[in-house]
Amino acid sequence: MAGASPNFSEVHVIRTLILLSAGEMGRKGLVKVLGIGEGSVRTILKIFRREGFIRSSRRGQTLSERGRNHIRKYLKKFNVPGEFRQTETGRLGSVIAIHKTADRIKTGFEQRDIAIGAGSESVLILIYKNGKLEFPTRDVRLSDFPDLIEGLKGFKFKEKDVVVLSFAKTYAKAEDGAVAVALDLIR
Repeated sequence: MAGASPNFSEVHVIRTLILLSAGEMGRKGLVKVLGIGEGSVRTILKIFRREGFIRSSRRGQTLSERGRNHIRKYLKKFNVPGEFRQTETGRLGSVIAIHKTADRIKTGFEQRDIAIGAGSESVLILIYKNGKLEFPTRDVRLSDFPDLIEGLKGFKFKEKDVVVLSFAKTYAKAEDGAVAVALDLIR
């Protein structure tokens, strides 16, 4: 009897590369952090071995030089996702900045829909323009959300960055949504 077929997306592949770029990690650790099944993680690692992206040891996987070069291409276009805690509600989310893509944002609704399709429950899309964060539409001012401004103080953004704040029941799903938007905007 065969087990369930692997169920993962490009988002999980990129998140795995990001995790391994931070250091060695075992399969069970990847399962826990990624929020996907062991079969999916095994399949991703099998693909990485075939592509020469990883080296395996008893302790886990590490990126090879080829794997590091591959993820660097992405990380030139967006930041490693970071944790964001909403001070009012205590909800944990993921924040990611996608560089030089603000001109691609009209209202942010399309990007919100992409994040929700990837597992997010709520999403805020911001742009960094003229040295400050703002909503893409002029009818909402970021200054009306002081807790949001406070929570973003530790993050560094660059001119024309799109900033995605993604929230979900689990941090893994929140990060899935943020990375999905990043992948869409860099295409």
